[in-house]
Amino acid sequence: MAKFRESDLIRQWQTRVPIPRPDTVVGIGDDAAVLEPQSGGRLLVSTDMMVENVHFSLGWMTIREVGFKAVSAAVSDIAAMGGEPRHILASVGIPASARLEDANALYDGIGEACRLYGLDMVGGDTVASPAGWVIDMVVLGLATNQVLTRGGGRPGDVVAVTGYLGGAAAGLDWLRGGGQAVVTTPDERWVLLDMHRRPLAQVEAGRILAQSGATACDDVTDGLAAELRALCQASGYGCFIESQRIPTHPAVRNYALRRGKSPVDWALFGGDDYQLVCCIPPTRFAAAQAGCMAAGVMLTVIGRVTEDPALLWRSPSGVVEELPEGGFDHFAEEGEEHGHGVG
Repeated sequence: MAKFRESDLIRQWQTRVPIPRPDTVVGIGDDAAVLEPQSGGRLLVSTDMMVENVHFSLGWMTIREVGFKAVSAAVSDIAAMGGEPRHILASVGIPASARLEDANALYDGIGEACRLYGLDMVGGDTVASPAGWVIDMVVLGLATNQVLTRGGGRPGDVVAVTGYLGGAAAGLDWLRGGGQAVVTTPDERWVLLDMHRRPLAQVEAGRILAQSGATACDDVTDGLAAELRALCQASGYGCFIESQRIPTHPAVRNYALRRGKSPVDWALFGGDDYQLVCCIPPTRFAAAQAGCMAAGVMLTVIGRVTEDPALLWRSPSGVVEELPEGGFDHFAEEGEEHGHGVG
C-alpha cells in the first residue's frame, strides 16, 4: 500500500465508476452520500462480501472479473425481492502486494457492472488488508411493486427457477483442474467459465415475478437445495421437487457426463448461479413465464409447495425421498458442506 495513497484510490473511483442517476445529489468523495428519496416505493438494502481464497482465487479469475462478480452478487439480493438496484457502496481491503494497476482493474470491473445494472457508486472505504483482497458491497434498491420475501409460499404454488443451474459449480470444477484433462470444445469451455466468472443478477426477471403475483423468491447463491430449504423454513410449508425438471445447460451436462459427475448435484449444492427460485400460484405462472421469455429469461417449473413441511424430491433414480441437505456454508465443519468453496 505504500506505493500509492488513499487519495489516489479515491480519484480512481471517481474517474472509473459512473454516477449518472438524477437522484444522486452528492456521490463519492464526500463524507457521506446525499440521495434524493423517491416516493411511492420501498427502500431495499443489502450487503455482500467477497474474501480472497474464500470466495475467489486470483489464480482462476482476474481482479477485474472479481469486481464485476462482487457487484452482481450484491445486486442479486435486490433482484430476489423484485426491486430495482440504484446505488452501491464499496469497501475494499487491498493487500500490500497490490499495485495501483490492480486497484484500477478492480474498479474497472465494478464500473462495468454498475453501468450494466444502472447503479451509482456513491461511497465506500479503502483500507490495507494484511492477507488478501476483501470486497464488501452495500446495495440500495427500490421496490415499486410487491416486495418478494422468502416466506410467502403457499400450498399449491408451483416452484420455478430462472435460467440454468449448476453452471458456476461446473466452471469451478474445471478451474480447479478436475476436468482440464477432459475433452471439451472451446464453446463449452467458454460457457462453463463465463457462468462462474461473470454471473448476471436476474433483475428484470425479479421485477416480472413481483408484477405477476409470485408469493416468494430467493436467489440461488448457495445452491438450490439450500435456497429451497430457506423458502420452506420461512413459509412453514414443504415442497416436492422433480429432479428431471431442474434446468442445466447442455454444456454442463456434456461436461458432467465426461467427468462422471452429476449436473443435478452441481445445481443442488454448487451455488454462485445467481438465478432466482420462486413460488407462484399456478394461475399466475403462464403470465410470469411469458414476461420472462419476452425478457430473454427461461422460467421453468421444477415442483410445487406442499402442506406437509417435508422437503421431498424424485431423485434422478426415480426414488421419492427427502431432499438432500447441502449448499455452501462458511461455518460448516470440514467435510460437512457440499458447497462451492473457493471460487
